[in-house]
Amino acid sequence: MSFRDLTLLLIKLAGTDLQIVAFSTLGIYLLFQILSDFSFHISYLYFSESIENGGTPFLIDTYAYIFSTLMELIFALYLLFGANSITKLIASIREIGYK
Repeated sequence: MSFRDLTLLLIKLAGTDLQIVAFSTLGIYLLFQILSDFSFHISYLYFSESIENGGTPFLIDTYAYIFSTLMELIFALYLLFGANSITKLIASIREIGYK
């Protein structure tokens, strides 16, 4: 293995590690956003049911917001725990482009 091959290999590994860290960081950031969304939805649900005279009706928008928050949670967990597989997918797509 030549010095040039070794240098290219180290650059490739450093780029891969950087991508894994970037996807994991994005996943953690999204999890914090989702936690704040969930706390809002839970408090909205609690306070709307605890108001006198039967509470306020739940709008269809509220259900849509809760569903979108759950979808964000799935995406964030995949980014956090699947960062290695995402990086491998990107690398394989790049390899196809070089051929």
